[in-house]
Amino acid sequence: MRTLHLDRFEKEINDRVLERGSEYYLEGRVTPVQSDGGECVFTVDGSDKYQVRLSIQGNTVDDYECDCPYDMGPVCKHIAATLYYLRSLSKQKSAKKKKVRKNINPYERGIVSAIEYASYRGYIDWRSARELGETAEGMLADAESELECCNYRQCMDIAIPVMTHLCHALDYADDSNGDIGDPIRMAFDLLMRIACSDVLDSETRSALRLFCFDSFTSNTFGSYDWHMGMMEIASELATCRGEADAVIQLLNESCPPASGEGDDYHRRFLYERAMSLILSLMKKFYSSEETGAFRSKHLGIKDVRKDAIIDAIESGAFEEAKRIALEGVELDAKDKPGLVPLWQNFLLRIAILQNDSESVIKYAELLWIEGYPYYRPEEGEVIIDYYSLLKETVGEKNWPGYIEQFAEQLRKKSSWYSNSYADLCIKENWWGKLMEYVAEQKDARYIKEYEKYLKADYRDRLVDLYCECVYERLEKGVGRPVYQEICSYLRHIKKLGRKDIVRETIEDLRAKYPRRPALLDELDRV
Repeated sequence: MRTLHLDRFEKEINDRVLERGSEYYLEGRVTPVQSDGGECVFTVDGSDKYQVRLSIQGNTVDDYECDCPYDMGPVCKHIAATLYYLRSLSKQKSAKKKKVRKNINPYERGIVSAIEYASYRGYIDWRSARELGETAEGMLADAESELECCNYRQCMDIAIPVMTHLCHALDYADDSNGDIGDPIRMAFDLLMRIACSDVLDSETRSALRLFCFDSFTSNTFGSYDWHMGMMEIASELATCRGEADAVIQLLNESCPPASGEGDDYHRRFLYERAMSLILSLMKKFYSSEETGAFRSKHLGIKDVRKDAIIDAIESGAFEEAKRIALEGVELDAKDKPGLVPLWQNFLLRIAILQNDSESVIKYAELLWIEGYPYYRPEEGEVIIDYYSLLKETVGEKNWPGYIEQFAEQLRKKSSWYSNSYADLCIKENWWGKLMEYVAEQKDARYIKEYEKYLKADYRDRLVDLYCECVYERLEKGVGRPVYQEICSYLRHIKKLGRKDIVRETIEDLRAKYPRRPALLDELDRV
């Protein structure tokens, strides 16, 4: 473990860890708990409350430990936040706001200048993209302030130039970190919030609607999602059937149906999105008969079929809802298998509403076995915990025999993307079976994930598994990322209270691999 110094720890800690630690400190998440001489204890609020212990001698931190699960380096963000707290540093960034003068838009001039500066070499590299994104986000912070004060036109006059000019800049920018795309999304969200306002004045509404139509017809946003997003905003702005018809007509003209299996994917995507928007407008401004006819004609589109099922369920037409969902399972099983769980989830929902226990068990088992411990719903769907549902449906008396048998099916189907069997073991407190399952996987990812459930009863077995992973990984791989990975295993062993094993393993690795300097360097950091 390397010694840290309060006056220069920024040079001793990973930049990303420092950044997150600084944020935690500035947000006031660090709380001192105990100080006894040079021994200090803090709690840091993260995704949970974590305890940090430091041993301080003057300006030097000799020992440090956090009980969080971070294992990719010796110092986590919670320790970094505590170091900032101890040194009482506060770096405040201030941004000067320029007053908007009449008849000019300084924000458009500002974003154009920022883009020109960032692209002085003819393109925008990732560093310049980050600086450009920060400039744009500063402008959008002003737009947010205007929106909060209901100054919709002023907000729009900032968001529109930022969004349009940045989108053009994407054509010659390295935006691999999303530094330019993020402020474009922020600007779009501001425009959508303006459109959704209940107190939007007619002049601003008309101006925003005109911008949406113009940018869509001129293809301002190209193949990006914001192109169709303009029609989403225009749909939200529609206040009568005539305005809805204008949007529908433009969508029908610009987004023709796909011609066949070999048709362009993007074209099919635009068509399906357009039909979904048309359906939402028809539900607001057309008769139920007209809307129903449109839905029946376009059930091949996911959002349309989903809307039809939800509408049938809400009206009590369960058999009709079941028919539409079953048809979806059949049609999508081959070409769109990712949609099948969506329709099965609806079938389960219908079975629950009809008190059809047999179908409830059938679909809950099917979805759980296929890797869905519960379905993460889109809007309009229902969250269903299949374990609780099955336990309630099967009944307490029959549950022990049923779940033992069903557990074997889950175990056979569990894979790298689904740990349904392990999750069941946790729910049933089957710690011995969970330990057996984790050991069978021979994968440190499983050990890390389930360590917290097993360490009370199987500490030494976990330590053995981590050690096996260390040696197996080093036999098959080389390079610093591999060494950082195996050192993370050693840190887990350390947190399990077996520092003696860590010391022995490090000594053995030093003797076994004396010509791997990167490995020796990473071992120094454990």
